[in-house]
Amino acid sequence: MCILDMVVGGAHRTLRALTDTLYPEHCLLSDQPLLSPASYAPGIDDASLLFHQPAPRSVEIELLIQKHVHADELMISSFIALWGMSAASTIDNAIYAIKYGGRTSLAVALGRMLANHPGLHSLDRSTLVCPLPIHRARKRERGYNQAERIASGFCEQTGLSMLPEGVVVRTRHRQSQTTLSDVERRTNVAGIFAVAKPEVVLDARILLIDDVLTTGSTLNSCAIALIESGARRVDVATLCIAV
Repeated sequence: MCILDMVVGGAHRTLRALTDTLYPEHCLLSDQPLLSPASYAPGIDDASLLFHQPAPRSVEIELLIQKHVHADELMISSFIALWGMSAASTIDNAIYAIKYGGRTSLAVALGRMLANHPGLHSLDRSTLVCPLPIHRARKRERGYNQAERIASGFCEQTGLSMLPEGVVVRTRHRQSQTTLSDVERRTNVAGIFAVAKPEVVLDARILLIDDVLTTGSTLNSCAIALIESGARRVDVATLCIAV
């Protein structure tokens, strides 16, 4: 390395240190300066993440979902989530950063945390991980599928295999679910997923992964497509559940 390179490199490090001191990064959850590197997820203080409102237990999540999706129509065998997301919580800041802010490394890190959920102990090595697909138009607009980034961290931590892109596809780009009633939500997402390669999911246990579980209508629509294509069982794991 020549002297000029050493001088330039030293100047860059000094400038970076000065910038970090004057304008420290703030935690996405607490909005407080990050005084030390995050151990679990970039941009989030460890304590803010570890002590955030936990999600309900799996059986309680299923009861919540059955308020929106009738038990006879529910094709999902089990649910797990890490955190509850309510009007009083701030975890939605992290979800927004993942979905719209390009924070893909954060998505991967939270996927690794999701993999350590104790409710996943029953998964076997043959379980196939399926990130909830988004429409190709949305992926072009965003540049990535946040569920796929979460799933990649999950698979990295567990060693489970992810379904190749294109096995399950979202066939239609529907309107936002935010303002819809339960019936309208189910109608809005009915038949929007297709399994392009049913031989890949035949008799398989599938774990669907997404960022947020709200009413379960979209995830259940995907589960229906998988079961109708021969999957043996579909479970769901998400970072958050709306409570």
